[in-house]
Amino acid sequence: EVGGGIYTSYSDATIYGSTISYNSASRTTEKGGGGLYVTQTPISVDLGNSTIFGNSASNIGGAIYVATSGLVAMAAVTISENVTAQGYDVHNEGVLEVYNTIIDGGCTPDAEPLVSWGGNLVSPLDLCGLDQHPRCRRRHSVVGRQRGHRRQVALQGAHPERCAHPAGRS
Repeated sequence: EVGGGIYTSYSDATIYGSTISYNSASRTTEKGGGGLYVTQTPISVDLGNSTIFGNSASNIGGAIYVATSGLVAMAAVTISENVTAQGYDVHNEGVLEVYNTIIDGGCTPDAEPLVSWGGNLVSPLDLCGLDQHPRCRRRHSVVGRQRGHRRQVALQGAHPERCAHPAGRS
């Protein structure tokens, strides 16, 4: 099974003010997406003011798996404590835009980079390959540095009015 919590296919979806937690995607031959799986059909998922927590996938994408041609826009989302064999919360093969979002478990290396609209907190450092949207200027700030612990980086747009998502997502 893929998409333990939510499996999107052939239809756009809006998820707002939700908690997606304690789900499992257990089929090892498929990709995963313990919390959310977005199929490769050209669909769009808007996810806002939500938490994706405590999900698991036997392969990759403990929290989210975005397949080729999928488009996901996240604003004010917290992704934390999801589990996979590889140890990463997010796997992206499509387009995944993030704004004011926390990703505590990182992204699968060698996947497509996420598009940042600013105000994001990602740990471990630089695993999500965040590409700043062209309308935003990239600024890194180290917000936590402790012996033996992961470093976290906040990416913030220099001008919020210039970096605001054109669809008004916040």
